[in-house]
Amino acid sequence: MFAQQKICHPGITDNLNILFDLSTIEEIKSIATKRNEGVRFSNIRGLVNQIDNEIGGNNIFDLICHQYTTKDSLGNESLAYTGQYHSEDRAIFRPLQYAMVCLETSRPNLQRYSINMSCVHVEAVLKRKLSGLIKGADHLPLGNMVLQVKSKRLNQVLDGPMINILENTNFVYNISKHDCSFERIPPEEYNNPDPSIFNNLEAICMFFICRKIGLMLDPSIASSERYDLGRM
Repeated sequence: MFAQQKICHPGITDNLNILFDLSTIEEIKSIATKRNEGVRFSNIRGLVNQIDNEIGGNNIFDLICHQYTTKDSLGNESLAYTGQYHSEDRAIFRPLQYAMVCLETSRPNLQRYSINMSCVHVEAVLKRKLSGLIKGADHLPLGNMVLQVKSKRLNQVLDGPMINILENTNFVYNISKHDCSFERIPPEEYNNPDPSIFNNLEAICMFFICRKIGLMLDPSIASSERYDLGRM
């Protein structure tokens, strides 16, 4: 039996409340509850698609994380994922496929990786947005790009509320990248008194937070023109 999980990182809580209404937040939390109770991802995929559509994804989630059955040399079947996006957009969409690990399993110790990959998606979208406006944007990390926007006063590119959202995201991102201060790897039911550790609820929240931020930074990523609909 899993203990009721809590969101212990304020950057996650703040962005949830900024980006989503209470109904959507409860839907996101219900996915984490179902996964922690052992409900298979295939049985909640419809709800994931529903939320993605509600936040502006335009029914594109299945194209980003296209699922199909494959066989190995012995004939054993397994699920595999491939994106139906164009190859030039791989840096943007591939991180979301990696981040999906938080939806597919509630095993401990994968949440940090999932959160990291969700934030990489935001970083990649912002790099594309700032290309040509900030020198060397392609090689800058998320926090540095935000600082550059503020110092150059590029308010027409990122307004104050978006900068606040990105700073919250970067705070969580940096923990996922750099903070190794915890003394032990916790069981999944651990509720994060040490803020360097993430649980599955936080990972799932960050997946949708970063998906929403990506859509806000570049609404065209919800356009069917960004996808190769005929490719498996």
